[in-house]
Formats: sequence, structure tokens, C-alpha cells
Amino acid sequence: MAFLQDLTGSLFGALALGIIIYVGGSMAIGFLARKSDLLKPIGVGLKLVVLFISIQIFLHLGAAEYHPKIANYLNFFS
Repeated sequence: MAFLQDLTGSLFGALALGIIIYVGGSMAIGFLARKSDLLKPIGVGLKLVVLFISIQIFLHLGAAEYHPKIANYLNFFS
């Protein structure tokens, strides 16, 4: 875990990693939902799961240290 914190090191790094995970996951789910009839009905739900995961990664890697009030709001909504 220390490796990830050294890798990001700042709030910007945590935000960038969260955005990259969300965009990549959403694109992958969108592509798979277009190709598979089984994933079409649950595509939106899977995108929400990816959003939840990216928010939790952002919070875990540094948002709680720098902005605890924003972290509390994000924890509540996610």
C-alpha cells in the first residue's frame, strides 16, 4: 500500500487515478454491453459500480487527508 501512496503522492495523483479508472472501466463496460446481449440490461448498473470503486480509490489514496469535509460528503453519497 505504501507503494501506491508514494506513486500518487498528492491529491492530484489520487484524482487522476480515480478518473482514469472510471473512464477506462466505463469504456470497457460500454464496449462489452454493445457486443453482448446479456450485459445490455445491467450496463448502467455496472457503470455505477465502477464510479463507486473510483470514488473509494480517490478517498483511500488521499482525499481524506487533504479535505476531510469533502471526503465525508463523498463517503455519504457513495
